[in-house]
Order: sequence, then C-alpha cells, then structure tokens
Amino acid sequence: MGVIQRQGVKSTLISYLGIALGAVNVLAVYPAMLAPEEIGLIRLLIDISILISTIALLGIPGSITKYFSYFSSDKKGLTEFLSLCIYASLMVFSITALLLYQFNDLILSSFKEKSSLLFEYKNYLYAFILIFILQDIFTAISKSYFRITIPKFLSDVFIRVGIVILITTYFWQKYSLDKFISIYLCIYLASLIILIVYTYRLSTELKLVASFSSIYNNPLLPESIKFSLFLALGAISSTIIIKIDTWMVSSILGLKTTGIYVIAAYIGTVIEIPRKAINLISYPVIAKHWQQNQINKIKEIYQKTSITPSITGFLFFTLIWINIDDLFNMIPNGHIYKAGKYVVLFIGLSKLIDTLMGANAEILITSKYYKYHLIFGLFLASLSVITNYLFIPTWGISGAAIASFISILIVNFMRYWVIKQKLGLHPMTFKTLQLLLIAIPIFFLSLILPNFEFPIVNIVYKSILVGILYISLVYFFKISEDVNSLIKRIIY
Repeated sequence: MGVIQRQGVKSTLISYLGIALGAVNVLAVYPAMLAPEEIGLIRLLIDISILISTIALLGIPGSITKYFSYFSSDKKGLTEFLSLCIYASLMVFSITALLLYQFNDLILSSFKEKSSLLFEYKNYLYAFILIFILQDIFTAISKSYFRITIPKFLSDVFIRVGIVILITTYFWQKYSLDKFISIYLCIYLASLIILIVYTYRLSTELKLVASFSSIYNNPLLPESIKFSLFLALGAISSTIIIKIDTWMVSSILGLKTTGIYVIAAYIGTVIEIPRKAINLISYPVIAKHWQQNQINKIKEIYQKTSITPSITGFLFFTLIWINIDDLFNMIPNGHIYKAGKYVVLFIGLSKLIDTLMGANAEILITSKYYKYHLIFGLFLASLSVITNYLFIPTWGISGAAIASFISILIVNFMRYWVIKQKLGLHPMTFKTLQLLLIAIPIFFLSLILPNFEFPIVNIVYKSILVGILYISLVYFFKISEDVNSLIKRIIY
C-alpha cells in the first residue's frame, strides 16, 4: 500500500507502545492509585470536552483532509485555505465558550444528582475544548501531508507517559485533586504545543495571513464550506454514538460506576488499535484517489483496510476474552472492576465489526455520497441515546456496551450497503472467509483450555499457545501480503 503501509506500520508500532502504556495506566496505575470516582471524573471531563469540541469544529478537519490536495497546486491558495480553517476554528471556539458559559447549568444538569463532583471542575472544560479543537485541526494538516507518526506518538505515548508520572506523584504526595486536574490539563497542553511546532516545521505553506484573495473567488471554497457543515453533523452524530455511553452512565449510575465502565471499555477498545492507525493515513490517500478518479485504488485500500487490521483484531479479541477473568484477578481492586466483564465482550465485538468493515467511513465521507454519512449519523445518534436510556437502567454498564454494539453494527451495515450499491465496492474477499475459518474455531477451542492456580501462568501459556497457532495459520494460508511481509522481516 505504499505510503499507507509505511506510515501505517510506524503508526501501528507506536500504537502498540501506546497499548502497553495504556495497559499500565488502566490496568495497574488507575485502579491502584485512583478511586473509581476520580477515574470517572477524568473520563467524563475528557468525553464532554471531545463531544463539545466536535460540535464546535463544524467539520473543519474533514474539510482540510478532503480539499487539501485540491488547493495544494497553488501554494498561496493553500496558505490562505489553512489560515481560514485555523481562524474559523478559533472563532467557533469563542462562540462555543460563550454559549457554554451562559448555559452550562442546563447542559450539565443531567449530572447534578449522580455526578455532582463534575460541577466543581466544570471550568476546566473550556481549556480542554480549545486543546481538542486545535489538536484536531493540526492533526488534520499533518495527516494531509501523509505524516501521522508524530501526532500518534503525542496522543498515544507522550500523554500516557505524562499521566503515569502524574498519577504516581499524586498518589504518593497526596496533593489536592484541583492540582491534579490542573497538571493533567497541562500534559495535554504540552502535547498540543509540540504538535503545532511540528506541523509548522513540516509545512512551508502553513502561516497565518490576513488576505484571502487567491481563494475568495475559488468555487472550491463554498464547496468546502458546504462539505464541512454536512460533515459536522455527521461527526457530531458519530461522536455521540461513541461517547454517549460515558455521558449516560455518569448521569444515570454515577461517577464510581463510570470509573468501572472506563476500565472495562478500554480493554475492549484495544482491538481497534491497528484499524485506527491504518485508517488515519488512508483518509487523505482515499481523498486524493477520488480527486484522480482512481476507483480501483480505492477498492484496493477498502479491502486491505479490512483484512489486515482484522487479522490482529481477531487475535486480540480471542486473547482478551480467554484471559478476561485472570486479567481482572490481577489488576488492583479487580473485584470492583470485574463488574465490567461483559462490557469488555460487547465493546470488543463492536470494535471487531468496525475493523472487519474496513475504511467504509473514510470512503463514504470523501465520495460524492457523503450526505449519506450525515443521514446515517443522525439516525444512529438518536438510536444510541434511546438504547442507552432503555438498557442502562435494566442491565447497568453492560447495557451501555450492548447499546454501543447495536449502534455500531447498524451503522456499519448501512455504510456497507450504500458503498456496495452506489460504488460497487465491498471490503471482503475470499481471504476474509479464510480468516473467519481460522479465527472462529480457534476462539471456541481456546475457551476449553485448562486453567491453573496462578492467573499470570494462565495468561502467558494461553496467549503463547493461541498466538503461535493463529499466526502460523494466517502465515501459511497467506491471508495478507502485508502481514506475511512483516512476519518475514521479523523472522529473517
């Protein structure tokens, strides 16, 4: 896959390092050194900020990725386009901040009864929202230059290392929660500053200008604005689908239960790491292929972004589920967090579906049928709110995970149907069937493996046994050329 493969491999390796750090954070540091209520508060601040920042961004990052290649032929025009995007993002942040200040009690009213601690730290939302807005803008610019390694390093490694250090010092020095949240914010701010500096050094066209004469009469400008507004509604809907579970668990069940949910959900999301890494760099490449009308190239990317991440996705899902009880027995205060066992199952299944369906969102958003993304998003966002509202009171945090699974299953089916009907493309090949015939029997056979007294022994021997068998069969049947090439480089 050329640049996708190179940047995807680098990004995936960084993601795996991030997984290790995330595992240390979520499975050891968080449960041992923070109370569930504190974990819930941190996650809620982040998720509310992400949701509001997504609304405030108005689809600008997606517009940068899609139209970057169109403006890139004219350096002055590209400079003006990027400047306009940055100015617009700062303007909408200002409006968002004013609205949040005026209506924050109304916006956060659902948390008053069960998660009242949030109100003591609500002012931090403004800073987090600004950081996430600028982070998305500059990541989109970096991504448009096909450079995702540094942004991934900052989000997956830099921030997590900083958080490990912060929580450790917080636990031993016993300083106030106010100071803890302030330093937590500063870690994200430092990451943003590094990202901005890197992006400016990467791009000679990235400079703030006050004149927009080169693009003022360019027909692409109103087209990009229209695209951004449509994409904004889709992005808002997608973020609601992803983040509404934390919001509603906090408002219905409280911060302590949210903390339990966060730990369990993280374990399930490990499955999608390869998919996110590859799809991140696929987005601008797909946009460029649409510009050049290279439908066969898009088909190739669609199929490879399905099969390659699915290989690791099925392996991770199997290893996580066969070791889940031992995993909870090993983490600090595992008897508390074990309540999230079935959250891991349903979040894991939802991420597996996302992985199997490839870069369907990226293909749909960058095509002329991007309006379908908006329609599907609005429908699924509404469905997510309704299913969470119905399932959480009945099944607790497992209900939130089931609601997420249903929403992701349906949205992927809808995207698949439109891409198949309108573009004649589908992500699966005969190799997909071969992978399923390998992964599914191994999953069920691994469930009957015997357990020993010590959890660490169970985890190590099961993971090695299943991993060797699975990887050997994938390699032997040549499920993915990219994976086989990587295995050969490691072995030889």
